[in-house]
Amino acid sequence: MSLLKFFLTEKCHNCGHRIEKGASFCRHCGSGRAKSWRKCTTCGVSVGADSQFCWSCQANLSVQPRDQIFSDRWRRTPGVFASRFSIETPEDRLRHGIQVDDGTQGALFYNSIHKAELGTGYHPQTSFWDRLTGGGKSGGFVEAVILVSGPVSSFVSLTDTSALFTRDHAAVEAAVMVKVQLADSTTFVRRMLPTGTDTARDDDLMLPHTARVAEIIRRHLSKLSVDEVARSTELRHELEAALAAELPGLLQEYGLRYVGLEDVRLDSPEISRVREAEGDLSKTSRELNWAKVKRELEQSHKLGEIKDEFAFKEQLDQWTHEFTLTSMEREHIATMRGIQLAEARDIAQTHATGKVTSLQKDYEIELKRKDRDWEDEDDTRDLKLLDEVRRRQFEAMEKLQALRMTKQKHETQNAVELGQGLRDVPSYIAAGVLPGQQGMQVVAALEALRPQPHVTIVQASGFTSPQPSFMPSYMQGAAVSNQGSSLEVLAQRYLPAVGVVIIGDEGGKATPIGTGWIAAQRGAIITNAHVAESVIAAHEQAGMKAWIIFSGQSAPIRIRQARVHPAYAQSQSLGHSIPSHDVAILDLESPVAHPGLPLASRSKLLALRELQSVAYIGFPMENLAGGGTNLDRPKAIAKKGTLSSLEDWMMRHTDDPARRQLIKHDLGVAGGASGSPLFDESGDVIGIISAGNMERLYDPQTKQFRRTPNGVMLNFAQRIDVLLDWMAW
Repeated sequence: MSLLKFFLTEKCHNCGHRIEKGASFCRHCGSGRAKSWRKCTTCGVSVGADSQFCWSCQANLSVQPRDQIFSDRWRRTPGVFASRFSIETPEDRLRHGIQVDDGTQGALFYNSIHKAELGTGYHPQTSFWDRLTGGGKSGGFVEAVILVSGPVSSFVSLTDTSALFTRDHAAVEAAVMVKVQLADSTTFVRRMLPTGTDTARDDDLMLPHTARVAEIIRRHLSKLSVDEVARSTELRHELEAALAAELPGLLQEYGLRYVGLEDVRLDSPEISRVREAEGDLSKTSRELNWAKVKRELEQSHKLGEIKDEFAFKEQLDQWTHEFTLTSMEREHIATMRGIQLAEARDIAQTHATGKVTSLQKDYEIELKRKDRDWEDEDDTRDLKLLDEVRRRQFEAMEKLQALRMTKQKHETQNAVELGQGLRDVPSYIAAGVLPGQQGMQVVAALEALRPQPHVTIVQASGFTSPQPSFMPSYMQGAAVSNQGSSLEVLAQRYLPAVGVVIIGDEGGKATPIGTGWIAAQRGAIITNAHVAESVIAAHEQAGMKAWIIFSGQSAPIRIRQARVHPAYAQSQSLGHSIPSHDVAILDLESPVAHPGLPLASRSKLLALRELQSVAYIGFPMENLAGGGTNLDRPKAIAKKGTLSSLEDWMMRHTDDPARRQLIKHDLGVAGGASGSPLFDESGDVIGIISAGNMERLYDPQTKQFRRTPNGVMLNFAQRIDVLLDWMAW
């Protein structure tokens, strides 16, 4: 083996083969490398000092005992400030030097004479020839001392070592916690680590000064009585000042630096008795304060102002913590609140009864006004003319309806006769010859006269199937086409009135944030409050704008402003699981021609029941392939399902229909669907999609968490009367 290879390699601790010094593992046996080593007490092989398990026998190394000195590194035991050990070559415990870790510093001694300070890093103590031949230094004794360089806390107990008495001869037990730091390693080793001493603990640093600390505390205690010691707030500051004046000089003689005083504790049975008496007096004072506050609450009726049950419980817990209320006091507060709420309900019921009585009287006055005889001839003549005009209008409407019925009857008869005349003509030829609605009637007549399986209806070029007829529930004579279910027809009709809300700058990347839709006869865009807050934040930033692009369109329309329900922010502070009043209105810079979606009446909303069929139209885009939609020409997504539950804002069941404004449904939602309209089979919007049950899953490919809908598929919507009450619609 060449001499060069000998210096560039070293033996593997496991198999003994020579391996490169920079290798991470042995290429012969695969054993790992480490900067420091220890032996496994189970099988005896060498393992890394920081290993948790043995690579050979898989033994748990964390429970095996460790030496304070292993390989070439000192492992500091908690509470040990300094340690002395010898350096021998060939080594028994160390290799050829000493490793000084961060947070420590070392000092090297040769024949008990200080030679050098050891900074952070590895310090070899053998020469080139020693490492080559395996020999060591002769004629001398080399040792190293490793010390903690940072501040440590040293505890001094004056319970058994010193007699401390107050002015009235009461014994006192004292304890002091002082923070010190190494200043001069040579002085410290000479004074604190004499020959034969290998370890210095943190609490040993203040042992030489215990008598002086006791003298300082004794001097201050002798001036005060037990009551004054227990009540004094200045005694601690005086002791800190006195110790800070004398300890730095005392510690400097031992190579230490005074950092500060952490704690001073004085205790005795007499002091404890005084403090307990003071505590009882403080409790009595708190009870008096509570009685005063309670009277103020009763006078100001503050309890009656807390309408929400959850807010009342929070306030009661806060008073209990501040004034240490007993169970009887808590029960008294709850009783007072119940009485005040009952009084408030009685007052509200009285107001409601008075309002109904007033409306009834107004109605009776109106009937009397209509039934009274008109003495004025001009008024009588005008009323007769008005009645004549109304009579003629009704007659004209009846004639028009009769004509429509006759025309429909003739068209049906003609279709049947035409179908009988074309009995032998194939259906697809007849439909091709007569396109449009007439062709559809011919095919229907032929199929009634001569049913044929697998009939293919061929329509002429340019023929467009008629749009399904539909009228909202607030218009008389509502009808739904028989070409599909009512929800399917409504979805096709409502798609152009639903758009995706986008924020961004005009030249940069647009970000979709939610869904908005047109309210019929209102000329307003409806969405969620948390969507509108993003719009408001975008308007407040320079260069940022907000738009809406309706389904099937490509031209964005600028959003001028956003209005958020005033009770939305308050609901978040009340601890609602799903924020209430999560509705908002967007005002556009240019009008929209679509008539919009009709809003359900209050009577219909109060009559909602579970398992009703509903649907929504929106833009759920979170975690969908391709982003969910193309913002150049977005297309809304329609989902249908059923109502699952109707509850209050705290997700509690209530028998009062007016408070069941939180809708639970089983329609799948995702990010981007916020603000979508939720409508029933008659076409009326009953709610606004606001939240969904989502879970956070870890994606190993992107190494990030992403949200995904919960498997329970219970999501939330705000009942539309939240918007109706706000806007007084």
